[in-house]
Amino acid sequence: GCISFITKRSQLMTTKMLQHPPGSFWLRFSESFPGKIAVAYRSSFRPTIDSIRHYLVQQEESATGKSS
Repeated sequence: GCISFITKRSQLMTTKMLQHPPGSFWLRFSESFPGKIAVAYRSSFRPTIDSIRHYLVQQEESATGKSS
């Protein structure tokens, strides 16, 4: 395995993501929300940037009021 960090707007990230099958994902630091983590996810077989989705990982509070 390999751990690395790459930006959302990186041509390298897009190229690498399109080389992997749908369902592949990368974790990255959010550019819009410093200090937060985002997921880049390959959603379809289309060989275009539109097949890559980006989601912000958000912390939720549980019913007990504790963060999880």
